[in-house]
Amino acid sequence: MKAIIELVAIQEQPLSDAEQDISPEQRDAIEATERAKTERLSLERLGLKPGTVLTFTKDPTITCTVAGPKTVLFKGVEGSVSANLPEPAMHPTGRLMAKSENPFRWFDSSPAVIQLVVMLYVRYPLSLRNVEDLAFERGIDVCHETVRKWVNRLGPMFAAKIRKRRVHAMRQHTHWRWHLDEVYVRVQGEMRYLWRAVDHEGEVLESFVTKTRDKAAALKFMKKLMKRHGCAKAITTDGLRSYKAAMKELNVADRQEVGRWANNRAENSHQPFRRRERVMLRFRRMKTLQQFVSTHAAFHNHFNQERNLVSREIYRERRSAALAECKPSRPKPRRPCPHRANWRQVLVGLTAPS
Repeated sequence: MKAIIELVAIQEQPLSDAEQDISPEQRDAIEATERAKTERLSLERLGLKPGTVLTFTKDPTITCTVAGPKTVLFKGVEGSVSANLPEPAMHPTGRLMAKSENPFRWFDSSPAVIQLVVMLYVRYPLSLRNVEDLAFERGIDVCHETVRKWVNRLGPMFAAKIRKRRVHAMRQHTHWRWHLDEVYVRVQGEMRYLWRAVDHEGEVLESFVTKTRDKAAALKFMKKLMKRHGCAKAITTDGLRSYKAAMKELNVADRQEVGRWANNRAENSHQPFRRRERVMLRFRRMKTLQQFVSTHAAFHNHFNQERNLVSREIYRERRSAALAECKPSRPKPRRPCPHRANWRQVLVGLTAPS
């Protein structure tokens, strides 16, 4: 049995002078004709089982062993090499597509515009229509529903990048003190609880939304907090008994501190969220509340430069650095798709034993 197997071993070659003069439409037509001449066969369609040895028709010294439904092992004089045969990504039109890691590839607007709009909505207590008006003054014409879509879809991604950088930097230092507190949040007329943990400098470490504030909720919140940040030398809480029961189960009850004004750091951390909540006219779902508090906390930590503790020059430098970090990085250039003329697909003739 002889078969032509299309390997995903694709190498880029420069275009010749004759090919550069051809228009893209003519080039696509020529490639479509060439693709139609060769039928793509996979290992599964050929019925080759793992362990089957294939030999090259032109060079019998090189053998190819089927290691799996999508994996082959080439063995020759210079050694052996393993090749992966993934299924190619197909466009609805039938063309092969190259995978891209750019999250903005489906948006017509530039990444800088999208990130500016998301930052305006999350960082400042503005409504969707306020952001729409501010963007229009800067020459950006977007609808308030577009702002909502961008915030819901890309806001958590921006916040995750900020959180990842800050958590990595904070792990290199010892946590002195944590402040834990919970606050009521009304969702569709029902009371929910927002648990919040901040460090001794006011950095919001974790935000968690639950329906109750019993021992199980406190234990779940503290496990999530310790998994990401480790444990602090001292943990300040209010008089809620759920904290004591959860910390006793985690064997950190000796680090708990309770005082009348000792937890003001956590109480003050709720103020930016409360201002934002009033502008948003509260929340309708717990999922939306959890998503927004996580995004809002990451942006708040990033732009909180403690302006009351440093001079004006230092504050300007830190503010400029924070804005520079928030600017979208230039995405990697998307590699040409395999159906373009400057990509050559390597077709190998293999012969299987009869």
